[in-house]
Amino acid sequence: MYIIYGADHRISNCSLLKRRIPEARIFKLYPNDKTSRSSSASVAIPDYETQGQTAGQITPKSWLCMLSSTVPATKSSEWIFDTGCTSHMCHDRSIFSSFTRSSRKDFVRGVGGSIPIMGSGTVNIGTVQLHDVSYVPDLPVNLISV
Repeated sequence: MYIIYGADHRISNCSLLKRRIPEARIFKLYPNDKTSRSSSASVAIPDYETQGQTAGQITPKSWLCMLSSTVPATKSSEWIFDTGCTSHMCHDRSIFSSFTRSSRKDFVRGVGGSIPIMGSGTVNIGTVQLHDVSYVPDLPVNLISV
């Protein structure tokens, strides 16, 4: 069993990270998190490592993984490699070279809730052709599943 220190846990307010890595670049970039971006961090820690400890006593050696994200407030044309993504996803319908509108009600589910998949098709990124790309207009970034 692992303890997850929340999907809503703000990086700029993370006392554990501030104590352990006080010079982290993220604190300089977003000192008070009153930016146009949404930043969050989650840490998974085996529960036997945390029994009887406060968050300040937990060391990075105990972490199974740390996940952080910064999502742009406006949609980006950039593509991000995502090892946790089950399929390629794109929010820009205009860059599909072929497209089939979805007749089913499929959704992308994640920490932030669920958003509808409106169709799928092929997208060309330079000389690379991605097939079976899900069209998700409410997605803030484009994702390449790896």
